[in-house]
Amino acid sequence: MWFWSNNAPASGGGITGFIRRHKNKFIFGSLGALVVGGAGVAGYLYYSERQRKWEEQNTLAMRMRYLFEENRKTSCSALYSLLPIVLRILQEEYKAEEILQTFRSLANEEKRVAFETLKIQSMCEQVY
Repeated sequence: MWFWSNNAPASGGGITGFIRRHKNKFIFGSLGALVVGGAGVAGYLYYSERQRKWEEQNTLAMRMRYLFEENRKTSCSALYSLLPIVLRILQEEYKAEEILQTFRSLANEEKRVAFETLKIQSMCEQVY
């Protein structure tokens, strides 16, 4: 290799001549490498920051979803445990079977009058 030896062409000898001849290439090449490397580092830092924010948001969303599901399960179990008691109270309070037996024993005109009365009473109870 002629640029490592002292037997270089007439334009300059050895490595110093080679560097002198290609000085601009070395300068702009190293600047280009710095720019590309800097862009790579900046891209990596940006990506890692975005990744951290995404993971933080994802973790927060998963935690909220977990808390919502736990709250839903708790409320469902509480409602299911109260359901038989509420049903028993409603059956005792409104006695639907007795009302149906009463309607079955009435004539058609009496059923109409009783049904109108029942509608009015139920609307009054809803207003309270």
